[in-house]
Amino acid sequence: MNNKKNNNIEQNLNEGSIVSDLNDSLDRSIHDASETINKLIENIESTIKDSEIVDETKELLKNFSKDLRESVELTSDILNDKVIDKNNFQEEE
Repeated sequence: MNNKKNNNIEQNLNEGSIVSDLNDSLDRSIHDASETINKLIENIESTIKDSEIVDETKELLKNFSKDLRESVELTSDILNDKVIDKNNFQEEE
């Protein structure tokens, strides 16, 4: 009877140790999964921000290009007018 009691105690201790080990392993797995998920979220947020930055940069460059083109055309028109005026002035002389 005493031997059976000792075996039960030993079995309970072993089961307790196994359960404790499983809990520790589960805790580590949850922690690792949590870190991985956090890194994935950071990467997704970074990708979204990068995409937004790319879109904003494209829009800025598009606007800059349009403004530059308009400015060059205006300058060209002004210079053409000045050349025409100069030519007309020279013809009058």
